[in-house]
Amino acid sequence: MLRMLSRIIQEYQQKSRIYLSWDAASWHMSKMLYAHVAEHNNAVTEGDVGGPLVELAPLPAGAPVPQRDRERVQWDGARDHR
Repeated sequence: MLRMLSRIIQEYQQKSRIYLSWDAASWHMSKMLYAHVAEHNNAVTEGDVGGPLVELAPLPAGAPVPQRDRERVQWDGARDHR
């Protein structure tokens, strides 16, 4: 999750804020993730690093998983091979 977050932050450097939403799997809710986001946001706020602030928006337990995840992965894969 942390590697994915780092990649997203890098890809959207020019944005002022990004929102991450995901299912309620326990590994998505780790203390390490929240600490990493807090550290990143503090560094951005203090001007130590550039990039967007990160807002976390986990889906509630029992929320349906959108099927667009599969489409996004397929699209990303196609884009990376151009």
